Amino acid sequence: MIKAFAKHQRPLLVCVATEYGKTLIEQDCNLTDDSIIEIRAGRLDWIEMETLLRMENPIEVLDATHPYAKIVSEQLRTLSDQYHLKYTRIIREQRDLSKKNSCLIVVENMEAAAQKVKHISGPILLTTGSKEIGTFCAHFESTDSIYARVLPSTESID
Repeated sequence: MIKAFAKHQRPLLVCVATEYGKTLIEQDCNLTDDSIIEIRAGRLDWIEMETLLRMENPIEVLDATHPYAKIVSEQLRTLSDQYHLKYTRIIREQRDLSKKNSCLIVVENMEAAAQKVKHISGPILLTTGSKEIGTFCAHFESTDSIYARVLPSTESID
C-alpha cells in the first residue's frame, strides 16, 4: 500500500510502533529523505493520536494495525468519528499455515497457547511480543526455560 502511494506521488503519513518497523518500511519501499511519504515511530496514546489528527488534518485514516491491536483500532475508529474523518480498516490476509506444516499447532488466543505449552518439557522460545510474556509466565512455576525474543527497545525490556 505504501509503495502504491509513493509510486503515484500521493502524500502519506505512516505511524508505526517501533523504530524497527520504520526501518523495515523505509528499506522495503526504498524511501528517500525527499519522499512525500513520512514515517513516524513510537506508540501513541489517546491524547497523542488526537493531537496528531488535529495537527495533521488528514482526509482519511487507514488502519492497518496488527489484528491483535484491538484497542488502537477502536481508538482510531472513535477519533475518526469525532473528527468526521473517513475510517478504513485494512484487514491482513488470514492464512492457514497448519496445512503446510504438520508440526504447527493452531490455537484461539494467547491464553490457549500458554495452556498448550505448559506441558512441554525443555526450553521454550517466545516470539509473541513483550506484552504477552506475562500470560505465558503465569502458567509456569519456574520461568528458567522460557526465552523471549523481544525488540531491542526500552519499552520491551522494561
